Amino acid sequence: MKRVLLPLLLCVVCFAAKKEPAMALDEFIQQRGGRLFDTQQKQLLLTFQSRKLYWNTEDKRQIRYDAKQSDEPFTFGGLQITEAVFQFSEKFKLSSIQISIYNRGDCGEWPVDQFENAVQTLQGCLGRISKDRAPETSSRRIQNAKISQMLWHSSGYDVALRWSRNKDVTEYINIQFAGRKEIGALGDDMKTDVSKDRLPHRVEKAHGGDRWIPVPMVNQGQKGYCMDAVMERFMRYYNSSVDQHIIAQIAQSDPTYGTDMGAAIEVLKKNSAKLKIKIREVYQDDAFRDVPKLRKFVHNYNLRAKKANANVVDEESLKGNIELAAVIGAMDPAVFTQVRQKRRPGPESFFGTVKESIDKGIPLLWSVVLFPDEQAKQQNGFHARIINGYNERKGEIIFTDSWGPGHEKKSMKTEEAWATTMAIYSVTPRQ
Repeated sequence: MKRVLLPLLLCVVCFAAKKEPAMALDEFIQQRGGRLFDTQQKQLLLTFQSRKLYWNTEDKRQIRYDAKQSDEPFTFGGLQITEAVFQFSEKFKLSSIQISIYNRGDCGEWPVDQFENAVQTLQGCLGRISKDRAPETSSRRIQNAKISQMLWHSSGYDVALRWSRNKDVTEYINIQFAGRKEIGALGDDMKTDVSKDRLPHRVEKAHGGDRWIPVPMVNQGQKGYCMDAVMERFMRYYNSSVDQHIIAQIAQSDPTYGTDMGAAIEVLKKNSAKLKIKIREVYQDDAFRDVPKLRKFVHNYNLRAKKANANVVDEESLKGNIELAAVIGAMDPAVFTQVRQKRRPGPESFFGTVKESIDKGIPLLWSVVLFPDEQAKQQNGFHARIINGYNERKGEIIFTDSWGPGHEKKSMKTEEAWATTMAIYSVTPRQ
């Protein structure tokens, strides 16, 4: 899905203090040993105070390091970390660590030799840290992607190294630290394992009429991976370890231009049995599916725009290779919204669909049109986000973007939300 890259909206959490000699993350983990997940959040922040660490969620239970946002390297096994996410429990004790050493979206393509050397280096490092001389190996093939994993067991935690390349195309190298028996063999670990009967209990009620689902936050960073990050959030909500890099690989996402949503949905459907998910199309807008339909919409838009003295679009230019985002970006947002609100099945039906799904504990994959918004630091284009709630009293839908803190729970009037809607999909665990 094509989307202009957005600056990350993050809050710095590192402490201003005297700079100490830098400690590598693997050194810290080795020092903590079996007490790794007894580590308090303050202790971790003080240890790595020279790094730029950021809150990744407003509840401050997730902290993120992004190499692109820091001028000081953070290393593991002598290798530069691209991204690290530290998850904490309700009592602010460390509960998991996810590390991206390399991914194609952030780093470009590594040569095969560099990739293989890094994998071997990390295998040796994790063996020393865990003191497990007999790691479990597993692999899984999804579409054109062969994914490999090595799993070590240590006192107090398990750690997995996961990597993938397709012939000469290198994809990613990730590390995950979690509690004992929380990481399984690759095939099982990637499947959802939540019963639909339990999902309604995840819906939260807030003062003022909000009913919403706290979907795990995944920050897509500066990559055009909105669709991939959204799918990772669904998978984590359903207790699967599939991440945005796996989705990006099988969907053939482009870090700059994003993901073809239709193609990604078809690939995920083909592999739904392996991932134990079910994807169902709830709504699909065909207004921009071909040139005749686009011309009709632009004509209706121009009629209303002329009455409102707003920008009009040259209908004669709609031929040949059309850049749809540019056409929509040339329109007046208010007029665009007015025209789009009139289409069937309409805002009321849209809200009813959202309400029914959320009450069952099922968020919705939501494809939308974005207009420039200086306050939200967004530009026009197409984007994937999640509808995770509603407020019937206010006539609002609640949604979330994969952009970090402040984006877990946002609201929009139903009429406005319906006007931006391009497609809606239901993603559920397969029973």
